[in-house]
Amino acid sequence: MNKSANDLNKKYNDEITYYLRPSTFPLAIKMVEEGETIDQKFKHPKNDLGADMPLCQAIGICRRNAWTLYLDKNDITCGSAIIYLGFAAKVPEGYVNGEVAFAPYNQDQAARAMRSKCLPKFPVGRYSGILISPLVKAEFVPDSVLIYGNSAQMMRLIQAAAFKTGEPMSFSAQGGGSCAMEVVGPILKKNVDLVFPGNGARIFGGVHDDEVVFGISKEKLEDMVDWLGLTHQGGQRYPIPKYSTYRPKMPKAYEELLTEIRSNG
Repeated sequence: MNKSANDLNKKYNDEITYYLRPSTFPLAIKMVEEGETIDQKFKHPKNDLGADMPLCQAIGICRRNAWTLYLDKNDITCGSAIIYLGFAAKVPEGYVNGEVAFAPYNQDQAARAMRSKCLPKFPVGRYSGILISPLVKAEFVPDSVLIYGNSAQMMRLIQAAAFKTGEPMSFSAQGGGSCAMEVVGPILKKNVDLVFPGNGARIFGGVHDDEVVFGISKEKLEDMVDWLGLTHQGGQRYPIPKYSTYRPKMPKAYEELLTEIRSNG
């Protein structure tokens, strides 16, 4: 166990939880390099849970159940995720040129090829596995952190990202491939990213209709936690305070009753 990493992860988790109140656990993501040794206590979905699964399903399990899972290509049933993570020894030509008909199935082949081209991918062979853990339990230095939340919680993260320079965030979305955008994107860019979950993440990962995900690379994690605190101090908070110091108009009978009570002392 890396105690210093675990202590720092707990600190970051406590601050994120205080400022954002997420309903599921913020997740620590670690990409495991080819030949790197991994502690055998981490569960493999296929061998230890009896079910290989899409990456989005594993993410959903970890953020809701506070489990730590390790997945290699044999644990993942989604070919797209295997390609995004760089686990495929060779990317099939049909995926590259748009022959593989992902939903929407009536989309033009050239458009499907463009969708595939635009999604971030790790180089083939760089990594052999992915480790997913609740940040509060993680015993490793994460490559990135994922936070799921509603639009107001995402607003707070965007405010934090814009705090230092005032520059707006920019992000891309295509309504799919969200595991590539949330896992691969922030790590490759060494930055932050706002991601709209796609159909697969909702069908298999159990993402709710009101949930969006924010990815933070390890290079930006300390700054983002600090900037969450500073924006909180500056008046940008969650839950959002509601203006409530006004006198509502009461029904006539209520007003008459109140007048009578007050006139009687």
